[in-house]
Amino acid sequence: MGLLLPVRRQYDPLMLERAINAVMSGTMTQSKAARVFGVPQTTISGRVKKLKP
Repeated sequence: MGLLLPVRRQYDPLMLERAINAVMSGTMTQSKAARVFGVPQTTISGRVKKLKP
């Protein structure tokens, strides 16, 4: 049996930027932005944490 590697989802970097902007502006929650823009919620969460002081 071979080694199983995790599958990484592909998403458009522009969609990630739009999702982060929506969350930072307060128009969407992280979970809604993840569904709408097709970006993993954990990715949005990590990027938002880096941007907030």
